Amino acid sequence: IVLFIIQTIVAILVYLLTSNKKEQVCTLPPDDMQFSLSAAIRDGAYSTITVCGFVIYFSIILALIRAHFSKNVYLFSALVLEVSQGCQALVHHPLGFPLTAFTICFSGISVHLQTAALCHDTDISLLPYLGWKLFSGVTAFSLASLYTFFS
Repeated sequence: IVLFIIQTIVAILVYLLTSNKKEQVCTLPPDDMQFSLSAAIRDGAYSTITVCGFVIYFSIILALIRAHFSKNVYLFSALVLEVSQGCQALVHHPLGFPLTAFTICFSGISVHLQTAALCHDTDISLLPYLGWKLFSGVTAFSLASLYTFFS
């Protein structure tokens, strides 16, 4: 519950720091864009395969790291590369709670590459996104450390 609360606080903070105060207008797609059920299913399947591909790829990389390197190298790699394995690796670590908060809010390189793959046809800049994800991770780590210290 505390991790959820920390993640929510960090998300609201990032929103407040990055939101454009101008009124946003919702525009409808151009008339030449028609809804297509087959296109929606195709795009959804592509997105699912892309996300799963990154998860499998980083799971293999982490399995190789776990087999050939020290526990500390695996731990660091897991928390930076892939969220679920990062959280799992931190269960018995002395700084497990704050590092888990970091991992959840930073999201891991796997998630960042998933985002990049799915946003490649847009004009969205990923550099600010990466900066704010790092800010989110550090802020979550700090809040979780404070919680741990005072509890």
